[in-house]
Amino acid sequence: MNKKLPLNKLLRIKGGDIYSGVRKLAGIRPSHGGRVLLYHSITDSPADSEWGENTVPKELFDMQLKFLSENGYTVVSADEVAEHVRSGAALPDRAVAITFDDGYADNYRNAFPILKKHGFVATIFVTVGKLRDISGSGEFLSSSELGEMVRSGLVKAGCHGSSHILLKGLGPAELNEEVSSARHRLSEMTGADVDLFAYPFGHSGSYDKNVIDTVRFAGFKGAFTSIFGINRRGGDPFTLKRNRVSWLDTDAEIKKHLNGGYDWYSIYQGVSSIAGRFA
Repeated sequence: MNKKLPLNKLLRIKGGDIYSGVRKLAGIRPSHGGRVLLYHSITDSPADSEWGENTVPKELFDMQLKFLSENGYTVVSADEVAEHVRSGAALPDRAVAITFDDGYADNYRNAFPILKKHGFVATIFVTVGKLRDISGSGEFLSSSELGEMVRSGLVKAGCHGSSHILLKGLGPAELNEEVSSARHRLSEMTGADVDLFAYPFGHSGSYDKNVIDTVRFAGFKGAFTSIFGINRRGGDPFTLKRNRVSWLDTDAEIKKHLNGGYDWYSIYQGVSSIAGRFA
């Protein structure tokens, strides 16, 4: 990283260093369960002024997946993580799943070839109304690109709503459009089952019991947040955790994500959500 990082980003990185060091001194080994990485846009080149942590240059994405290959991690599907939490189904040691949110066109152009190179599976949580066929925006996938990836067997389509709006507080008709209707439209487009959901924004202030119940009653088997941490058997399959990955994450940072060095960050996220900052 050659950018001058904002103070809050530096503090998070230093906090991860300290927390990792304390865990190591205390002899705390990485917890068993499923870690899930959350990506958004896989860009052709680094962004010069992007602090939202929603982009990863394709070369860095390749390096991150290479790190998984060379350090004993087993890439599993997001479905396997959800099933582990829901039923206690076994996961291999050092299991990690790869997910993407929103459905950016560069997921096909840049991420898909790299997934194929490493033979890794991934789930793309698609905002249905943003697909190029519907929105006309070249920033997002077309249904044919999504279908090609799904047919490859390496990519599964998950639902990220219809229009990427805050679900908490919506009335029944709007919520049904964003959840159940979006699921059916996506399934028809891909010709495949769509049984995982990711809450738009994903912070703890973006969903409540009503939203969770709507997602469950729509037939989804699990739903993902953007709250950091590990997913253990016996937890709630409708509040699954994911660590957001960005251009900040060199090998050292990816290692912290995977060994629990950023599990403390969920506390900050919770406080920020209550304060309305939504980290």
